[in-house]
Amino acid sequence: FEVDFEASPDLEDEEARKERESELLKRVARREEAKAAEQRKVAQQLTDARSSRFETLCKDVFAAAGSNDGLEGDVEIAVRLPDGTQVRGKFAEGVPVAAIMAVALRSPWAQTSTPWGLHLMIPFPRRMLHVGATIQKDLHRTAVSVQEEREPVDAEEMLKLSASIEEPQPDAFEQAATLSVPELDEETACRRTEQAFEIQRFVQAGITPEEARQRVEAGERLGLTDAQRAAAATARPQSPLAGRGAEPIPQPPWERAQSEDERREEQVRMVMNVTGVNHERSLETLELTEWDTEQAVNLLLEGAFDD
Repeated sequence: FEVDFEASPDLEDEEARKERESELLKRVARREEAKAAEQRKVAQQLTDARSSRFETLCKDVFAAAGSNDGLEGDVEIAVRLPDGTQVRGKFAEGVPVAAIMAVALRSPWAQTSTPWGLHLMIPFPRRMLHVGATIQKDLHRTAVSVQEEREPVDAEEMLKLSASIEEPQPDAFEQAATLSVPELDEETACRRTEQAFEIQRFVQAGITPEEARQRVEAGERLGLTDAQRAAAATARPQSPLAGRGAEPIPQPPWERAQSEDERREEQVRMVMNVTGVNHERSLETLELTEWDTEQAVNLLLEGAFDD
């Protein structure tokens, strides 16, 4: 057979050596250019993903805030942004906390940095404000700190999370409605069940499964043994549904309940996003506070465990 290979250059020939070096340099240059092009492509994808994530965040927060633009109300709040700047807002009592986040997202800092996510914190006493909560009078003349959520370090994870937000997930009931469920033939199902039962009886009597199937299909049935007749005559258990006060049969839940491990892992991720510490440090602090998320965040932000 013929082997295709690249001939070795004549290193004794000066021209051949220079030509070889030039070819190698061109290969390296092409490889570096391809690598740089791939890096530019990934960087552009990350920029687009970050922008798309920010647009979705703004859309959701603005929708939750409604018409509350932070210009009218008896509750005055100072919103401190991560870059050190500050904006003030006026809100009516009972307005969603999302209105405070909306003020932060409209700021020049947010429009420039396009944060991955935001968290609202009250320094004194230090606690988190949930977007779904409402603004009360005790927040009057309070300074609310805006904590920027750290974006995923892994580029693939960032793109995946961004895509999952952009693409609407169909409702479970809508998916079920599109499924075609075959009609149940009760007569056929009962006949097959009976045949399977009879085949199993033949097999228990020492007949091979193939021969048992052939006998049952031919209409042959296996009678009761003497032991089976005696057992049927002496033991006739009453149906559990026959008596009164029978306990109802529990129905399976519509959705799978979240396990304890999943719930705690979600708490760890929340502490990591707010404080910026690693997984191990967040887990240790949560265990120390007996899984009190707010207390764990406060301890880490105050530097209680710093060496």
